[in-house]
This record gives sequence, structure tokens and C-alpha cells, in this order.
Amino acid sequence: NICKKSEMEDLGEVVSSSLFQCRLKMPPEVSLLTDCDGSAINTFCNRGQLNVALDNILQNALDAVGENGEIRVRLFKNESWACVQVLDSGDGISTENLGKVFDPFFTTRTNPWKVGLGLTVAECLVHAHGGHIEISSALGQGSNVMIMLPLELNDLSWSGNRKEYMG
Repeated sequence: NICKKSEMEDLGEVVSSSLFQCRLKMPPEVSLLTDCDGSAINTFCNRGQLNVALDNILQNALDAVGENGEIRVRLFKNESWACVQVLDSGDGISTENLGKVFDPFFTTRTNPWKVGLGLTVAECLVHAHGGHIEISSALGQGSNVMIMLPLELNDLSWSGNRKEYMG
């Protein structure tokens, strides 16, 4: 049960921690821009698990932009959701592959160290927090990944089986 180690956290602080790690890995010609208004966006979460999800998404963005590009991270909230948006200026994802990005071991990368589990893990962790991830992309136009987490505490019990949790 994810709730056992969850606490009310400022999502901005969680994002800042992942951005710090991302900056350590960035090539010098990559720009990392943030759009956070500075107000606290609190959500009930397991900080370490959310950092793993964000780290995986940011790593994908770094891989997509290569040695020269731009990554934008935006943090905001609406009526019910705390949102983290990660936009990259990479090559984008084909329509054919967009439906496969959460599948375990699916990757478009040729690097043998990239095994295709980053988005699978991120999706499972975000779902375990009662949230979801949306991805939009097109070839040549970069990618837009949106993490949406509930602002209100819900019943976050999770069996650990992705298919069972999703229904």
C-alpha cells in the first residue's frame, strides 16, 4: 500500500529535487527551463517514488534532445490536479509508437543500456498515487508529458499489479 510511506508534500520541492539530478546529467548545450509560480502545490505522496517517476521522464527528455535542445518543465494546478508538464524539443514519437510507450521493454533508442522500462515504472508509480500520465507527440515536434496527481487524498490502495489497479 503506497499510503504507508506517503506524506503531504510540496510538489515543487519534489520537482526541484529531480531537476537538480537532471542538471547534473545535461550536456552544456541543452537548456532546462522551468515555469513554476513559486506557490506551494501540496499533494499526498511518497516523495521518493515520485522522484523516480520524474527522473525517468526527465531522462527520456534528455535522451530525446541529445546534445543540443530544450526541455521545459511546468508546474501548475487546476481544480483537482497537481500537474507537472515536461516538454522537450526532441525528435518526437511516431503515432505508431505513441501507443506503445508504456509497454515494458519498448524503446526506440539504440543504446543497449536503454531497456525501455522508464515510462512503465513512471506510469505504475503515478497510478499508485491515484494519478495518471498523458503523452502527446509527433515526429519532428518533440514530446509533451503531463503527470497529473490528485490534490485531495483518495483511497490509494494498490495491489502492485498494474492491470489490476487500472481495472
